[in-house]
Amino acid sequence: MGTQNPIVEIDPSQFQFPLAQLALTMSLKVEREGTQLLRAPSHVAEDIGVLLRISNETLNLLCYINADERVEKDCTFKSIYTVVALPLIRNMIDNLYNITYILEDPPNHGRNFRLAGIKNRQRNLKEDEERFGGRAEWDSWIADAKEKLSLNMRRIKATQEDVDFQSEWRTLGKYIGHKGKGATLTDNQRFLKLFMLGRWREYSALAHGGPESLLDFGMYFLRNEQPFEDRPKIDDNLDLIRDQHLTRAYVVLLSTITELQVFFHFKDANIDSRLQRIWDAIMLITEAKELYEERYEKLMRDTGILH
Repeated sequence: MGTQNPIVEIDPSQFQFPLAQLALTMSLKVEREGTQLLRAPSHVAEDIGVLLRISNETLNLLCYINADERVEKDCTFKSIYTVVALPLIRNMIDNLYNITYILEDPPNHGRNFRLAGIKNRQRNLKEDEERFGGRAEWDSWIADAKEKLSLNMRRIKATQEDVDFQSEWRTLGKYIGHKGKGATLTDNQRFLKLFMLGRWREYSALAHGGPESLLDFGMYFLRNEQPFEDRPKIDDNLDLIRDQHLTRAYVVLLSTITELQVFFHFKDANIDSRLQRIWDAIMLITEAKELYEERYEKLMRDTGILH
């Protein structure tokens, strides 16, 4: 299976709670102090903060689902929940992309992010109105949704012309495939491409129902249809999957926090030292070591985070 890695004993207690707390600290710092440092409207800092909060709470949910006491003692727990929740890691990767892309040009990309969302919602409402318009319950819901969008537009000082002119927000795949004037990938594109290769690749297939995902994970949904003698092996693999994929989720959140601290470099709240300690504790994870050596060791040294 593509999910197999060399077995390494990891003690999540060394970084699970500190990582969640650091993510909360960073989201608050960005939301409260980020606007001036971004030199962008306040909604840009708010959006970045919320994206980080989403990733943090996603990891908290994955930890909740896969907690030892729940797996071992909760009679309502099903091992297949571990597999079903795996696409959430792809959501965390998309949040990492959205944040790093906004940080490339906060005033412009941050505004584009919000405008693209408004444009998509307007298009969806137009389709709903064409299909369901004339029904009282739908007309009321559509009118309320339109008013909320109008309030959002006024808050960011956007006109309908601004929304109409806005292009689609690039997905991660389109961003990585886009080449600028020099026809070469940027450092951020090359970095994010790592999340579309190797062990990370499977999350995209899982999130989008790709047929290749069944090759690796289909058997777990058919456990009870397998011969009795094969089921213990399937259960052992599920335990291995639980550990491997949860540790990757830790790595994605840590990468996101590091990107933000490299950009903002907040001096208080001991963020630098907290970040260093978590990287030190998580380095036994293969994916963490790869990303650290590929990108973060140099970035952290260049920005003075590492001493």
